[in-house]
Amino acid sequence: MKSPKGLDLSPLDSNSWLAGMTDADGNFNIIIIKNKARKTGHRVQINYRLELRTSYPKTVNPLIGKASYEDIMLSIAKFFGVNMYKRERFLFNKLRYSYIVIAHNFNSHKIVASYFYKFPLY
Repeated sequence: MKSPKGLDLSPLDSNSWLAGMTDADGNFNIIIIKNKARKTGHRVQINYRLELRTSYPKTVNPLIGKASYEDIMLSIAKFFGVNMYKRERFLFNKLRYSYIVIAHNFNSHKIVASYFYKFPLY
């Protein structure tokens, strides 16, 4: 039986790990909003979004307990030049917590496009 590999600490733009994570837990949004400043017309917002629960649901190591996704989500936010947000909501009658990274501005869009051009989604 093979032993598990150690934690991958390579730069995010050096492999397709983030693309796989996005396939599972990410999405791209196009939002069309009526422009309130002008009586006619609409405004279009686009973004990339990745949302993960705050911790892995199973115990990773008996001494550590459940592993948090905070560090990797902070690294992803830093990579895209945006903030990480923490969200709490009721889902199926239970309070759930998650971390969210949203690439929503011109600079972060360039990084997202460059990364996914190099490492396409499945």
